[in-house]
Amino acid sequence: MSRIPINGVYPFRVKSNEIIDIQHEDSLTDRKLAYCLTINASVTETLTGISSSGYGVTKFYDTSIKMKFHDSTPRNFKPGLMFTGWILVTTQDNRPVERAKVTVTPTINDEAVSAMVVEVIGGIGMFTCSIPRDTYQFGLQAVCTDSLSKKVINANLYLWKSISPSQSFIQLATTTLSGQPGMSLECQVTSTFRMTEIHYQVMARGNIITRVTKTLDFEASTTLLIAITHEMAPNARILAFVVKEEDGEVVADSLTVSVTNPFENK
Repeated sequence: MSRIPINGVYPFRVKSNEIIDIQHEDSLTDRKLAYCLTINASVTETLTGISSSGYGVTKFYDTSIKMKFHDSTPRNFKPGLMFTGWILVTTQDNRPVERAKVTVTPTINDEAVSAMVVEVIGGIGMFTCSIPRDTYQFGLQAVCTDSLSKKVINANLYLWKSISPSQSFIQLATTTLSGQPGMSLECQVTSTFRMTEIHYQVMARGNIITRVTKTLDFEASTTLLIAITHEMAPNARILAFVVKEEDGEVVADSLTVSVTNPFENK
């Protein structure tokens, strides 16, 4: 507490490390990533002796950035196929970080495998890793160092194993998470079996925008080229599926992309 003479307005500053020290003195055992600061003020007018009180609450952080696995990163894995994921790094007020390096370490069947360094540009970075056929457990740990505070930031993701009676899977992936009307979205489809036909449809705002069947020549992979239209805004979900000839099992996968600048008259 301090008493300060003012004339209408009094600007002041408080160092964050001083507040953190006070928090620790107040029996706080662990450092937090975010702190709430409440400022109470009472002003007494010199001539009349009348007092008025007020308070304000603000939040500040232990680090200048935050990190997480992007929502478009699948929450399950498919043994025998490549896994594609995305890392999102932003400032605390959700502005994309221009550049960053993130180390991603996969854990397969409770054992950590070779780590990879992901280059984050414009707030987002993509990574891929191979999933062996005998994988029953798969997790990811991402580590990044805040260039300002020098603190280490962690993000973890545990994924569920996809289920198939015949252990047959397809994987739908793309190298971009957004597009604009007039552009084409390229999606790669890979499978653990040979395909003769694949069906895919694009859904947005509760409607099916596109429905296509593509014939294949006993292939284990193919590319889908999807034209982005205004009707797909703001988000479109792409569903691809194969009906296996030998047992009739439906094997499917899907992904979501965002569509920017959707207005036709813009």
